[in-house]
Parts: sequence; C-alpha cells; structure tokens
Amino acid sequence: MEREILNSGVYETAEDLTIFIFTFDSSRTITAVLDAFATQELDKVKIVIIDNESWDGTPELIEGQLKNKWYQKPNFAIDLDIKLITLSRVSANRTDNIVNNMKKLLEIVDTPFFMRLDSDVILSPNSLKPMLAMFKENPNLAMLALRYCPKKDHIPTDCTMFRTEDAKKVEWQWTRQTGCDCINTFNQLNGLGKDVMWHPDLRVRHVKFL
Repeated sequence: MEREILNSGVYETAEDLTIFIFTFDSSRTITAVLDAFATQELDKVKIVIIDNESWDGTPELIEGQLKNKWYQKPNFAIDLDIKLITLSRVSANRTDNIVNNMKKLLEIVDTPFFMRLDSDVILSPNSLKPMLAMFKENPNLAMLALRYCPKKDHIPTDCTMFRTEDAKKVEWQWTRQTGCDCINTFNQLNGLGKDVMWHPDLRVRHVKFL
C-alpha cells in the first residue's frame, strides 16, 4: 500500500511509523507507557514490544492486556497494531543484547520511520505527529530525540525517532563510557552527512516522576 500523506503535510498512517518498546522486568511501568498512546493524534501506529527475558511476568501481563484488547476503541482513538516478541539471546549482558539485536530487529521494520522507546518513559500528549512532521520538512533528518522532563532534561533517553533507511546503515554499538549507544549512533549518522537533533519543544516524562 502506498503511504498516505494528508493535506496537513504530516505522516498519519500505520504504514509510516513502527515503535520498538524494549522491556525487562517492566510490569510496574509498561501499562502506563502504553496508555500514553491514547493521547497521540495519529491515525494508526505499529508497536512492537520486545521483551528481553523478563523474570517478573512482564510478557504474561502484556499478553493478558492484548487478549482483553484494552487499547482498542472507544478507550483509544488511535488504532494500535501491537505485537509482542522475545529477544533472542546473543549476549549475556541485557543492554548489549538489545544493541546486538538491532540489525535483526530492523529487518522487520517495513515503515519509513521507527522509534525506540524505553519501557518507563511516558510520551507527552500529541508528540508523535510533530516529530513526523519534522522528518517530512527535512529530508536530511535521520535521528530526532526527546529530552527528559521535568527533572534532568539533559539526560539522553531511549525516546528517539529514526528514518529507517538511515538507521539501517548504522553499526549499532554499546558505548560503556556513556552508558548508551546514542553517542555512537549520533557520530555515525553525522559521518554520513545526516542531521541529528533534539526536538526544540517536546519533552518526555519518566514514570517515577509522575
């Protein structure tokens, strides 16, 4: 199906955006993270929940919610296509395991954009639509991140949207000095001549700050 671009100039369909939510022992936070999608002014979004061998019943909790279809109308105006998969073990270290699986995970992305979202980070209302609009306005934009709010909004967070074709060119690597793979990804995309930036206005909230 061809991607629909509405007259408003923003991407609005499930064919445009896939969101990866990585979980590990996230049973206390994942429901709040998913509930935040009820506030997004989009038509449809694909969500892939990727569980990294949780011990606390996170997959079973998610499976129960999916079975109950709590995320469908009338509770949610947005159509959510949600799938749950288990991350294959390629590293004994949990975080290394996510990064080392990124290339394989990107093979299942069939949308022009995808987002990485941590399982304890709450999207602000109506934040996905303006993020997608920035990508449309700037064809050279490859990576767009949101900052924490309200505490330490300089802290890098796994709430970052990518242009999929650019993300597939990156060798995903964990940088132990910084405790994330964001810096490495930033440097590689910069080396390709791509734009990487923070959104100037939007913020995200951490579950523990609610």
